[in-house]
Amino acid sequence: MLHLSGQDVYVNVVGGMHIDEPAIDLGIVAAVTSSLREVPIEPGLLVLGEVGLGGEVRAISQAEMRIVKRQRWDSNAVCCRNGTWPSWSPSMGSN
Repeated sequence: MLHLSGQDVYVNVVGGMHIDEPAIDLGIVAAVTSSLREVPIEPGLLVLGEVGLGGEVRAISQAEMRIVKRQRWDSNAVCCRNGTWPSWSPSMGSN
C-alpha cells in the first residue's frame, strides 16, 4: 500500500494531451509508485489497466489490439490485469 496522504502528486502529460482513457490508470499508478520508491520502471514496459477506487485492476477494452500496437514503440513487456487477453501470444501482430 502506498501512503500518499502527505504527498502532492502531479501528473504531467506530454503536449498537454487530455487523458480520458481508463486504460492509462495503471500506468499512472506505476509512475507514481516508481517515483515514490525511487525505483525506475523497466524501459519498454507497456502498462495497461483501469484502476478502481478500491485499488482493484480492471480489464480494459480492445486489449489485444493495444498489445499488437505495442510493437510500434518497441515495447518488450506488458503489465496488465491477469486474464485480460488470454489469446495473446508474442507472434501476434508481427510486422
